[in-house]
Amino acid sequence: MRRRITVSKSGIALTQANGHSLEIPWKEHPRLIGVRQADAVIVLKNHLETRYPIGYLPLSMRQLERLLSTFSTDGRLRAKLSGPEALSTVLAVLEPTEEELTDGSWTWSRRSR
Repeated sequence: MRRRITVSKSGIALTQANGHSLEIPWKEHPRLIGVRQADAVIVLKNHLETRYPIGYLPLSMRQLERLLSTFSTDGRLRAKLSGPEALSTVLAVLEPTEEELTDGSWTWSRRSR
């Protein structure tokens, strides 16, 4: 089984290499609040915290934070996740910010330079 993150119009699923999957609906308004003991800590609207091992995330904490904050608040972008624009919508959210490009924390880009 491979590690993966599945983003859909209804929520995000974080799957570990062992097949265990954590599904979080967007209606729970997930927010990344930090890192504790090598786990990403995500808080839901009812103030419940869930943790996910960072080693299982094939993206940066900044990217995870952007995915959660963008799709939990923007219904227009969420709607695109069920159509032909799904991949380009997710990739646009994952693109580096100007700060990330200049602070040296960024490691990839889908644009050729």
